[in-house]
Amino acid sequence: MKKLLISILSGIIFITNATSIYANAPGVVELGKIDDVTSAIKFSEEMAAIEQEDLWGFIDKTGSIIIAPQYSFVHSFQNGVAWVRKDEHTFFINKKGDTVIDGWKDCDFSFGNGLLAVKNDNGKWGYVDNKGNVIIEPYWDDACTFSNELAAVSQNDKYGYINTQGELLIEPAWDMAYEFNDSGIAMVIENKDNAKIGFINEKGEYVIEPQYTACRGYGENLLTVCKNGKWGFIDVDGNTIIEPQYTDASVFSNGLANVETEEDIGAYINKDGNIIWGPNEIFSHIYSGGFSEDFVEVGKNKCGIMDIDGNIIIDLEYDSCYQVDNGLTLAQDGETYYIYDVSNAKPDSSTLNIKDVLANNPQAKSNRNRTYDKVIQAYNALKETLNNPDSLQIISVKTHDTDIIFKYTATNSYGAIVTDYALYSDYQIVQGEMGSSLAHSYYISSASEEINWNDIEDYLKSIN
Repeated sequence: MKKLLISILSGIIFITNATSIYANAPGVVELGKIDDVTSAIKFSEEMAAIEQEDLWGFIDKTGSIIIAPQYSFVHSFQNGVAWVRKDEHTFFINKKGDTVIDGWKDCDFSFGNGLLAVKNDNGKWGYVDNKGNVIIEPYWDDACTFSNELAAVSQNDKYGYINTQGELLIEPAWDMAYEFNDSGIAMVIENKDNAKIGFINEKGEYVIEPQYTACRGYGENLLTVCKNGKWGFIDVDGNTIIEPQYTDASVFSNGLANVETEEDIGAYINKDGNIIWGPNEIFSHIYSGGFSEDFVEVGKNKCGIMDIDGNIIIDLEYDSCYQVDNGLTLAQDGETYYIYDVSNAKPDSSTLNIKDVLANNPQAKSNRNRTYDKVIQAYNALKETLNNPDSLQIISVKTHDTDIIFKYTATNSYGAIVTDYALYSDYQIVQGEMGSSLAHSYYISSASEEINWNDIEDYLKSIN
């Protein structure tokens, strides 16, 4: 049985720098944490922005600081570069922190169609590529992000659209203009003093006449729009799909939209307008982007992460949770931010489901998963300290407060099989004779509790 476990573990990589105090669904892996953080921005390209002592920098998915906090503000990485501001100076850096695009008075936050809007010292905007080469000479009074090979630009306080060659395709005619979405329409405002939103096609023709006061965005062929103070949904031809009736609403994703049915009470609806979950205050925080990679943040006073089936894969115990990107998310507990990989989450019978929360009858959920996950992470750390990791055989395992203690056998550097003790404390194996001595002391302590190693084996098989 133990040999089977070692064989299974050899094909799995467990990485950790920390263990949170909360239990999550099986398969959710805690990769690390970082302390003394006052704010953060979600992961993008396996980097997340964090703020410490009023300065921003970047961490990787283990919580290690890769680019030290030094900027007054930053944006997420995109195409290997990120917008940063330092001493009122804006520029772009790469993932090593090297400056890659500089020398402009101002610049847009992100690239679109491989181009970035930049402003020269004369106040005119043009576009550069991701190496900083000028592709469209600065000429415009303002310039926006490219999408669908078109970008809104302004001249004499009116916006029109150019293509990626800099050619004017739609004459300036609007006070405000926005990006084209995937369906080929863009939101425009003719008169910002009496702002009514309409939508045009790529020829500059209205496909939806100005009539809305706000638009949340576009998702799954539907636009989330506001009219007379209420939010609803229309299609790209302007047909009303769900009448404006909500106090707030997200875009559709995964066939669902988060809506606020009344103040501080939210629900999830399908495209027929039928309520799937809710109404309940747990859905009152509207996440405008909706589901990301089949996951979404939920919660009011305390937050967690829910999957598309309603399973709470990260417990509702955090001050905030962040949108999932490439399987990675941040969960905030005060000034400590935990990093989770949820890409292999495998909810089981012990996993809380949103239906239980809404029924005010949460199923009993022990800390079993959290403890077992920590033991597996400690086991992985122990293997990394051995000369012959494949020889490791666990005799027994115990917990002492937040520490893990192993009694084990392994082959030493001389080829002899030895019995020893190991202590996993403060997120690492305590090395040397001191570590072995402490481990033995904790192991025989009456305060230590034994865990059945067979249960660890069974748990691991259940999530793989």
